[in-house]
Amino acid sequence: HFFAEGVRGFFCIMGCIVVKSTERSGRAYNAQVDSTAEADPVTECASASFPQRRNCRLSMFQDAEVDPAHPPVPTDQGPFKPGPCWRELYNTLKDAQYLICVTGWSLWVGCQLIRPSTNNDAGGPSIGELLKEKAEKGVMVRLLLWDDVTAVGDRGPLPLAEAFPALAKGVAEVGAKDCEKFFAGSKVVCELVRRVPLGLPQNPSHSPPDLLLGGAVDLVEHEVAFSHHQKAIVMDAPALGGPSNHRRLVAFLGGLDIAHGRLDDPRHSLFGTLETTHKGDFYNAVHPKFDPAYGPRQPWHDVHSRIEGPVARDIYANFYSRWVKQASPQNREKVVAPDALRGVISAKEDVIPSGPDSWSVQLLRSVDSRATVGLPKALQGVEHSVEAAYVRAIRRARHFIYIENQFFAGSSEHWKDCSDVGCTNRVPYELAMKVAAKIQKGERFAIYVVLPLHPEGEPDSIVVQGMLAWQLRTVAMMYEVIAKALRSHGPAGAHPTDYLSFFCLGAREPRPSTNLPAALKPETSVSPEQERILQTRRHLVYVHSKTMVVDDEYIIIGSANLNQRSLAGNRDTEIAIGAVQDGFALPANPRPKGQVHGFRQSLWAEHLGGYYPEFQAPEEMACVKKVRQIAASNWEAYTAAKLVELPHGHLMTYPYAVTDDGAVKPAVEVFPDSDGRVEGTAITLLEHLTS
Repeated sequence: HFFAEGVRGFFCIMGCIVVKSTERSGRAYNAQVDSTAEADPVTECASASFPQRRNCRLSMFQDAEVDPAHPPVPTDQGPFKPGPCWRELYNTLKDAQYLICVTGWSLWVGCQLIRPSTNNDAGGPSIGELLKEKAEKGVMVRLLLWDDVTAVGDRGPLPLAEAFPALAKGVAEVGAKDCEKFFAGSKVVCELVRRVPLGLPQNPSHSPPDLLLGGAVDLVEHEVAFSHHQKAIVMDAPALGGPSNHRRLVAFLGGLDIAHGRLDDPRHSLFGTLETTHKGDFYNAVHPKFDPAYGPRQPWHDVHSRIEGPVARDIYANFYSRWVKQASPQNREKVVAPDALRGVISAKEDVIPSGPDSWSVQLLRSVDSRATVGLPKALQGVEHSVEAAYVRAIRRARHFIYIENQFFAGSSEHWKDCSDVGCTNRVPYELAMKVAAKIQKGERFAIYVVLPLHPEGEPDSIVVQGMLAWQLRTVAMMYEVIAKALRSHGPAGAHPTDYLSFFCLGAREPRPSTNLPAALKPETSVSPEQERILQTRRHLVYVHSKTMVVDDEYIIIGSANLNQRSLAGNRDTEIAIGAVQDGFALPANPRPKGQVHGFRQSLWAEHLGGYYPEFQAPEEMACVKKVRQIAASNWEAYTAAKLVELPHGHLMTYPYAVTDDGAVKPAVEVFPDSDGRVEGTAITLLEHLTS
């Protein structure tokens, strides 16, 4: 099985042999202070480099494109309907006159943010051509992208790319080398930066023999195992008032990379867009060997944001502080310091007038002194304010918490086994203790968690199986805490899933789309695995979001997953924002129905196929039962032998079975259409990569 993973497996294991666990031990809070935490009106996280900024504005996006039929959500400010993320990004980029700065994990230079439409519209230029065009017009275009060191290309004296074709683009296939080649000779300055160990120069010139023959311990520890994962673009835009030539900063930040397969809408088509929207952009990392001509594509669900106001200047400051630390010496001074952004890009132009649309927003990060300058001394070289903000928001929660995330693992010191793997982030245990505290006080509370059916990759692969093993142990720990609280203080007949529920997303297209030409009908040329899925016509919808909504008041959106890699601060670098709409903050608004409420309801409408009155009070059992009922019916349709569409959206019950005493086991042995085990396989050799 290991050799089936080939070169990918080699680098994964090398990365995990050498990593040392340096993270803090998880610390749980005393449930008795729960009421005090809830009464605290302050949403600001104290342990961050940047303070919470007032007079901001936040726009929230679900998926890269919108479904025209998606109905608006009623709020106290009128109907709420998310806009088209990539279209708004394209228009803002096209309007930039002075600067465009990108921190990214992946960038596909051929990506069209605006795709051709059915009326023969050719769509917009590729992101690469657009950035070149802006740079030629004098815009300062700077790209800071993660350099996947496994993408050896033609570096060094050994022709590894010829011997191992998988290494040409790298294990992660983030496209950094393609960017470097595409922008060479242009006015775009593109810096590829690695996750560098302590004591080494920022951009060392390591040849392939360095990786394979010597110095592997220090090099592999961070350059292979971990990455720069921030996803943020900041640029100038017209000022809201004042002289017409004045400008301000705006930013886009969240989970979306400008990469293959990310363009999707709430319909999450499997086959119907292969010859239209996704022609030339076929992506399926769950089944990487599938013939693109037949599908299915891998549907993609994500959450992103547009940020205006003073916090946009903090996002630029994050870019600048990373650039001066990580860029090559010849390019280090080719950026403008934040304090020098005066004149037409004045800080006073950033301010959003106070009013119903005014937000308080804080920039959050997972980063250390190897990747940035200017960290406050109190942080001792490592910032993990994303984790701190999650913990603070959980402790303040009064009614419910809604989470979407790509991964879910943590609080390993509380697991029944494998407790020494070092996956010590506090979020899962804090969630469980919040529920326990509410049970002790006799109050209702509900947590909803939406995850992918399984992590990206072939579900029976060694890496995916490892991630699933840590996820199951995390979930089992949480239900054990809740079941214990129920035995001591719970109402009669209560079940742990009355308080904590896990879900996933899926899609099924039983009828061939009218958009598909005859050539796309299944033929014998495809692999047996692809032929099987062409018969079942089902696929997971990959949840890539990194968001949490608390009481419809506070929201976190960013690049950080709920695992140790993203939250430790000295592993993957991450970026996020925590935000509250000022006119809809607790305790003045015990049931906020502003934009956060509208966005959460809009996500639920996508996942659950519509709006229901029960969704107004997510903590109540009526809502929990309604959501579970819909999810169960969707899972039944997804796994049925008969080809039927999911009856209500895409939300499905996660295939875990939970007993009254909190014991958790897989509801099915393997995932549909695969040999991947739902419980995973715990391999401690891979703990640092997979947690």
